[in-house]
Amino acid sequence: MSDRAIRRAAERAAKKAAAKAAKANEATKVSEAAKVMTASANNTTPTWDSWDGWDNDDPPPPYPPCQNGEEDKPRKPISDAQLAANRQNAQKSTGAKTQTGKDKSKMNALRNALTGQTVLLPSDDAVAYQAFINSIYQQWSPIDDQETRLTQLIADTEWRLHRVAALEANIFAVGRIEQPLEQFSESEGVLHAKLHLIYEKQLKNLALQERRLRNHHQADTTKLEQLQNDRIEKAKQAEQALMEEHKAIFERAVRIRNKCIQLKKPFNPADFGFEFSLEEYDHYWDRQHPYFEITGEYLNFHKVIKTYRNAKNVA
Repeated sequence: MSDRAIRRAAERAAKKAAAKAAKANEATKVSEAAKVMTASANNTTPTWDSWDGWDNDDPPPPYPPCQNGEEDKPRKPISDAQLAANRQNAQKSTGAKTQTGKDKSKMNALRNALTGQTVLLPSDDAVAYQAFINSIYQQWSPIDDQETRLTQLIADTEWRLHRVAALEANIFAVGRIEQPLEQFSESEGVLHAKLHLIYEKQLKNLALQERRLRNHHQADTTKLEQLQNDRIEKAKQAEQALMEEHKAIFERAVRIRNKCIQLKKPFNPADFGFEFSLEEYDHYWDRQHPYFEITGEYLNFHKVIKTYRNAKNVA
């Protein structure tokens, strides 16, 4: 037999052996699958020792039940005595009861008071804070609820901005303690940069909070300035309108009195609907006439009459 024939005979024998082994492997898989299905149907624990998986198109086998059987054990009902004891123990964990304890416990999550409603830290000086707030109120002089609210927001924001600067300084102070200059041969500037790298996260957070606070401060300041400018402008317009009204009243009184003098009749302001007496009119005229000759302007009729009446009441 030639070498070529021998080689072909060996290839045919190898193919037959491979086909036989594949067929045997397939039969083993089918047999194991049947065992698993049977065990699942009979509610018995399946054997997974020889299981090596199915083809991708087949569904997965069911999971075996718990071996220790704990999940199948029924829960024992709790007794009335145990339930009463549990409730009694729960009453011992209700938190702080006194107002002092409640005030302290609500500060547990407080870190730096840069955010949230809490502005004053327990370690802050309340007297210094109140003095600072009073200075801001003196600076803005709010007169209504809206201006007062904005003034308080501005004051609290500035107080928090001061805290940011203090926290940053304290971070570097702690860094100098933990990283003394003697350990480094670098200069002071290099040590400062080193601390920046070590506390980069904390410093970035402070910078973020500072930027947020300054944005709030700028917005509140702009709004308060606009409110006060509008109020001042309205007050000026109202005062100007009142001056025009008083000017018209005085000019009408002058015309009527001159007419009364021409007709040689008495002039009683009340007869013509005026709310001032002849004596008060003469008092205003004695001051208005020389003032107008010099300035060409009119005095505030209402203020002059009011001052004259107050002076008479005091006398």
